[in-house]
Amino acid sequence: MDAYIYLQGMSADSMMTLLSALREDVELADDDRAKGSIRAVGSITGEYDAIVFAESDSLEGLQRVVLERLRGSAAVPVTETYMALDVPPPAEPHCTPPAAQPGRPPPKAVPDAPKRRTPSLAFDALVNLSCEPGWAQWVYWDLFCNLPGNPVGPGLQGERMTTGPWDILVELGANTSADLAAFIVRVRGWPHVIGSSAAAMTLLVP
Repeated sequence: MDAYIYLQGMSADSMMTLLSALREDVELADDDRAKGSIRAVGSITGEYDAIVFAESDSLEGLQRVVLERLRGSAAVPVTETYMALDVPPPAEPHCTPPAAQPGRPPPKAVPDAPKRRTPSLAFDALVNLSCEPGWAQWVYWDLFCNLPGNPVGPGLQGERMTTGPWDILVELGANTSADLAAFIVRVRGWPHVIGSSAAAMTLLVP
């Protein structure tokens, strides 16, 4: 279970505490990480200061990350949490994965979640999308089928449908800022997308 937690009003001390928590969690064993942990932290542009990519095998584990570690230890005054939703496969095959290429990982049948890939590309962005009623799952699969990036390389790095006011969180990556901007414009203008919010992101290295 993944969650994306936006942070606002952070001090320098809050950021250092958060970075320390990230360092601790990346060293955890898989069983301990599943109890509630921070997978990645990004500094972002816009109204929020940072985003935390958290994971847990239970809702209680994610609540501990938010309440005890972010609002408690790190003393972040404002947090906004979006939960990742499971997306069923389309009723009809939506697309055919690209053919496997020699020397490259095999193409994936479903998108990665945001910040599940490492290493990241030089330029990274998050785009929240709202869609016409009834079209969110179509947009989700259509982005996966038609943007480059499967299984690696510039383009779509990950996406998930989420709770909250936005329908889909999309992670984009590119080798240049111009390429990243082109991907952002393309996604924001996708068919059946009626609203969007984009933020450039710099991943904090533990």
